[in-house]
Amino acid sequence: MSYIGLPRNFRRLNLWQRREEIEKLSGIKKEDFRSTIPPEDLDELIDISIESAIGSIPVPLGVASGLIIDGELIHIPMAIEEPSVIAAATYGGRTIAKSGGFRTKPAQPVMAVQMFLEYAGDDAERIVLANTETIKSKVNQQFPKMAQRGGGYLELTTERLKETRLLKITIFIDVRDAFGANLLNTAGEAMAPFLEELTGGKSFMNILTNSANRRVGKASFAIPVDNLARAGLSGILVAERIELASQLAAEDPERAVTNNKGIMNGVTALALATGNDTRALESAVHMYAAKSGTYQSLTKFYRDQKGQLVGEIEIPTPLGIFGGNISFNPASRFSLGLLGNPDAQKLSSIAASLGLAQNFAAIWALVSEGIQHGHMHLHGKRLAYQAGARGNDIEILAARLSGSGKIDLANAQTLLKEMKRI
Repeated sequence: MSYIGLPRNFRRLNLWQRREEIEKLSGIKKEDFRSTIPPEDLDELIDISIESAIGSIPVPLGVASGLIIDGELIHIPMAIEEPSVIAAATYGGRTIAKSGGFRTKPAQPVMAVQMFLEYAGDDAERIVLANTETIKSKVNQQFPKMAQRGGGYLELTTERLKETRLLKITIFIDVRDAFGANLLNTAGEAMAPFLEELTGGKSFMNILTNSANRRVGKASFAIPVDNLARAGLSGILVAERIELASQLAAEDPERAVTNNKGIMNGVTALALATGNDTRALESAVHMYAAKSGTYQSLTKFYRDQKGQLVGEIEIPTPLGIFGGNISFNPASRFSLGLLGNPDAQKLSSIAASLGLAQNFAAIWALVSEGIQHGHMHLHGKRLAYQAGARGNDIEILAARLSGSGKIDLANAQTLLKEMKRI
């Protein structure tokens, strides 16, 4: 495939001029190109969101409904392209709701900025720790309004790194309802000259860490095992199998990473719907999963003394409700409005509960009827659309595909031709 070179000033063109240049490229189907046209009246928003914008890729936005979290009925917006995820979260959440729903312990909105100094003297750590109160004052001066709301400086730690000999200074900050990236980076850069003067060192790097080990949310549920009967298996047998699956994810890192991906099906979809940074979220989550030195599952399932199945999750939830893309993207505001405009801590609880519902539903299916049962039904709808079915024909063709036992595009096309001849 050959391409026409883009002009050197491509990024300085406006969005529609860039699209004209892209349209000149060979090998792009007209229907594929049209699919990236920005929604009406949102072209300016897209253009200022990223550099060299040329359009947007629609991500389906759905709702996982019927989850009860800390006694409140909540409908959760999810932006995701994968079939069956929202259905699974809804099914798992509603099953848990029958037994009272989720109980949570929200994450504290604590993030950290790291400052690295070169050439700092041997007594630099002592000097920094001796000036903690001054550093606290200077940090809080960067965002006085947040400090007035109870946020701001919390703690400082120092460490001399063995290999590089850099001095690492970590400042933990309560960022309140923000994700906190800009706040943390601003604080780090503002503090660099003072730390240089204090230690005699030279600033090497100042940036937040996406580790969110102090911003961990928890959720749990307990349901009678009789509610788990499925696919001809008794509730007690299914509960035993779910418990064994949990032990497997604790023992085998390769199972654990797939298990955690399933959790993130829900949590990442919520983060994307609310305009949060999905890459930062997932980096924090997977680092936390490996905190013991062995990658492990974020969830645990076991039977308690009452014979109930208990599900628990412990997960970093670095999510905010304002700042960055969140504040000016109308789709993010819509999703937060659907959630009842929660604060960051409540959003943390919602995310943890959703991740646990997602994981519970997936494991429940895996140890009973298998995961493909629900997947293939929705996959059939995609194939029906891809084959050319539209409107009511999509559902009809998907049903015929499922009944045929051969769910692939070629069969979908054949069945569609037969439908059209009838």
